[in-house]
Amino acid sequence: MDYVRSFFPRKEPDGFIRLQDTYSAWYDTLKKVHQKDIKQSIKSNNPPDQLEELVTRLHEHINSLYQELERHVDHDTIIKLLSTSWHSSLESPFLFLGDIHPIIFTNVLKSLMYPATQGDMSYVSLELERSAMFVNAWKDPPSDQSRKRLETIECRIDITVCALLTKMRCLQKDYVAKTLSNWISSRRNRSEEQEENEITKVIETTTTELTAELQKILIESYPLRTSIVDSILEMLNEHQATLYFENLVYILLGYKNQVRFSSFSFSFLSLLL
Repeated sequence: MDYVRSFFPRKEPDGFIRLQDTYSAWYDTLKKVHQKDIKQSIKSNNPPDQLEELVTRLHEHINSLYQELERHVDHDTIIKLLSTSWHSSLESPFLFLGDIHPIIFTNVLKSLMYPATQGDMSYVSLELERSAMFVNAWKDPPSDQSRKRLETIECRIDITVCALLTKMRCLQKDYVAKTLSNWISSRRNRSEEQEENEITKVIETTTTELTAELQKILIESYPLRTSIVDSILEMLNEHQATLYFENLVYILLGYKNQVRFSSFSFSFLSLLL
C-alpha cells in the first residue's frame, strides 16, 4: 500500500510550516496587543471614535487570518489544513473544516444578548473595572429587530454549513466509487507489475481530483466566517462591539490554552467529532 500513501505528504510541507508560524504569530498578536488594548479601553472612558478604531483593528485582524489561510490552500497543504491533528484536543470539537466553527461567533453574541442571569449586567464584561458605558452596554433586552437579524445570521450559517458538508459527503462518495471501480478493473488480464503500475495511475489521478475539489470547498468556507463577523458588527454600537471582541478573544485564546484545562478529561469530546 506504499503507492497509496505516497500521494499524501508524510512530512510537513514548507507551505504548511510557514502557515503554522503565521498562525502562532497571529495568536501572539491577539494576546499581547489586541487583548491588552481591549482591557485598557474597557477600564478607560475612551470616546466613541477611539473605540471605533479599536474595533476596526480587531475586525481587520480576524479577517487577516482567513485571508492568510486562503492563500496557503494548495495540493501540499490541503489535507493538513483539514486535519485536526495540528490543533489541541480542546479545540477539536469547536472546529469546522479545519478552523473554528462559525457558530462560535454567533454564540458569543447570544451570550451577551441573552445572559444566563437577570440582574446586574456588569458581569457581561470580563474586567472588574469598567466605565459606565460598558456596564450599561447590554443592560437593555435585545430589540425585535436585533433578534431577527441574529436569526437571519444563524440561518445563513446553517444553510452554508449544510451545503459544504453535503459537498464533502458527495466528494467522498464519488472518490470511493471511482477509485475502487478503476482499481478492480485494473487487475484484469495484467501481470502483477502491470497491475501495480495501473493502480498507481488510478490513485494518482483520483487523489489529484480529490485534493482539487477539497481546495474549492475549504476556500469557500473562509468567507463564511468573515461575513458572519461583518454581519454581527453591523448590529452593534462601539461599546457593544468592544465587549463582543473582548469575549470572543477570551474564547479564542482560552481554548488554545491546553494547560489551563489539563485537570479535566476531554475524552467524551471525541463523541462530538
